Amino acid sequence: MGRFASAIVDADWVKELYSEDPQNPSSKVLVRAAYGLLRYQTPTLLNNLSATKSYADPYADKLTITGTWRVIKREIRAVNDRELSGSDVLVETLGQGYFTTLSASNKLVVKYLVEAEEQNENAWMYYSRNVATETSRYINVSADVLATTFPKTNELTLSTTLATYDTAWLADQWYEREQDGSYSVYRTLKARSLTSTLVTRAVQYGGMVLVDTAQLPMEGDTHVHVNGFTKQTEVVYANAKLIIGGESYRCTANATAVAGAATVNVSPEISATTEAYADTADLSAVQIYFEALT
Repeated sequence: MGRFASAIVDADWVKELYSEDPQNPSSKVLVRAAYGLLRYQTPTLLNNLSATKSYADPYADKLTITGTWRVIKREIRAVNDRELSGSDVLVETLGQGYFTTLSASNKLVVKYLVEAEEQNENAWMYYSRNVATETSRYINVSADVLATTFPKTNELTLSTTLATYDTAWLADQWYEREQDGSYSVYRTLKARSLTSTLVTRAVQYGGMVLVDTAQLPMEGDTHVHVNGFTKQTEVVYANAKLIIGGESYRCTANATAVAGAATVNVSPEISATTEAYADTADLSAVQIYFEALT
């Protein structure tokens, strides 16, 4: 290129940088420059180039760099170095061309999380089941093909195989425009473990309490015999609310358990419904629940 040129030809481009990140698919970056441009012409030159968003087989050092390369950035800088002093240099940063599909070739797993999910049984007990969440990013997607590649409805499989988890499901997906003009498509998959762990909460009355079937509550009674307290000498306080078979009762006085069992005075009187509920055919204990946990 001649001194203080007003136009650029292919042979003028000089390779400044050529890089690639092996951990990032389609990450090749080419930085090339054209030196010795007339300063008063470069604004027009840059404006004329603005319509060009990509190059097929661009030149650098008089060689073609194979492929379609998108323009990430263009900038004009003044040169004040020896014979080129007073001229401008045009620097172009190019990225390897767009992908037209969403596949393993442009997929990156950007986040993988396993957290516990609570599946409630009652106020004091729940099952803890792990849920795996994987978010993937498909990079360098062309805006022209978003209509056919988004939303993505296949490949509902986590990248990490989890033999003890159920079938993954699609939780979320979206796309974002990047600074280089390409688009990234994100999608989040979830899968739930097939096994769970029983977890109890630290509550005042240990949660679930059993009616003592050796001394069944009878209609008209003003007390019940209960057991199963976590704390063997637990105190059941007055005004605590308990439910037996859907019937609600209020404790009328403090009661202290002995060996995890206590006689609790209640109001109103035991109903016929509660008596029938507690009178099981095999004399097995039935559950009661404290509703007002302290």
